[in-house]
Amino acid sequence: MTKIIIIGAGAAGLMAAKILSAKGIDILVLEARDRLGGRINTIQDPFMFNCETGAEFIHGNLKLTKQLLNEAGLKQIKIKGEIFRMEDGHLKEDDDFVEGWDILTKRLKELTTDITISEFLDKHMPEKKYADIRESFKKYVQGYDAADILDASAISIREEMENGNEDQFRVENGYSGLINFLSAESKKNGCIIKTSETVKQINWQKDNVEVVTGKKTYKANKVIITVPIGVLQANKNEEGGIKFTPEISEQRIAINQIGFGFVIKILLEFDEAFWFDRQFLKERNMDKPFFFFAETFIPTWWTQFPDKRPLLVGWLAGPEADKHHNLNDSELLEKAITSLAKIFKLNDEYLYSKLLIHKICNWVKDPFCRGAYSYATLSTKTAVDILKKPIQNTIYLAGEALSKSDTGTVDAALQSGKEVAKLIYSTPIKKLR
Repeated sequence: MTKIIIIGAGAAGLMAAKILSAKGIDILVLEARDRLGGRINTIQDPFMFNCETGAEFIHGNLKLTKQLLNEAGLKQIKIKGEIFRMEDGHLKEDDDFVEGWDILTKRLKELTTDITISEFLDKHMPEKKYADIRESFKKYVQGYDAADILDASAISIREEMENGNEDQFRVENGYSGLINFLSAESKKNGCIIKTSETVKQINWQKDNVEVVTGKKTYKANKVIITVPIGVLQANKNEEGGIKFTPEISEQRIAINQIGFGFVIKILLEFDEAFWFDRQFLKERNMDKPFFFFAETFIPTWWTQFPDKRPLLVGWLAGPEADKHHNLNDSELLEKAITSLAKIFKLNDEYLYSKLLIHKICNWVKDPFCRGAYSYATLSTKTAVDILKKPIQNTIYLAGEALSKSDTGTVDAALQSGKEVAKLIYSTPIKKLR
């Protein structure tokens, strides 16, 4: 009979499954979706090549991720392209210097007590002459971290910026290759993975757990919950929400003290990569176009550089994604095309004529995700300390939000899965009654 149930077949859940099943422990993984990977999802159909609807980049030389990719025989592709910013209606290469940015970083470094980004800007960058830099920093926090400046930790953002400017990579042929590897390794060790099993309720007492899905009730000694923080923050009666009996009150409070951002990702495949056309590049003083930032509805775009595939990816994150998440796919596509037309000085009709395939990835509407990834608030460190402690050695929580390492969301999830597995296999497991 199953001894440990893992809820969620994303990076954290499958990492824990791989490690624990290799220790000879009976593992059952329950996944609500009809696929594995969670916020990792590489697709091809209907595109001409693999595309990432979710996680896409490896942020830096990450030891655990690199180790697993090597084990799986997967390659990393290094990305080093140019970043362009739209200013005064023209695309200009970003030289990483915005007037006043050095003052902002200096004042951030001088902080000794944590405050929110909003408070920092109000108290430490109040001068009218820094209005543009305040707006630029606000957009950075909302775009890169998918965070709300009203509760995002200034010191956490500072630490992130200090550790930035690392090499960026993609996984050749897509991130789902890593998920497939973790799944296959777990199954080799006898792990059972079931999809389309939406967990609705967890009844528990020490060393005994009942996990109730829409189909069946499963019993185990322990349960590892790896669903996104956004799902745990959902009302227990909403789709994807989980009811605990008895309730885990202290943990519920801590869960709600972690920030969880929102994102809408847009994939547009054209009949040609017009942004790599020689004349196009020459007219815009480009060479290796990678990122584009602009004051448009969809403000962030990137190419597939160094590959010249005709795919552009749009990114709307933070409060703006939440504000507009109820727009339908047609409305979001229209906003995306209009944004690109402004950036590249083309007309909407021309872009529509060249568009072959599109996909709107509205992660805010996904009931088994409800957004992008976590970010730190003023209470997050204390909350994480609470959530990392097992409840009576029976209920364990894991996932990118609970990793103390600032390594990017996928690597953080892998680290968390590894940490919780180590915590469990170092603790004796009683037999089921």
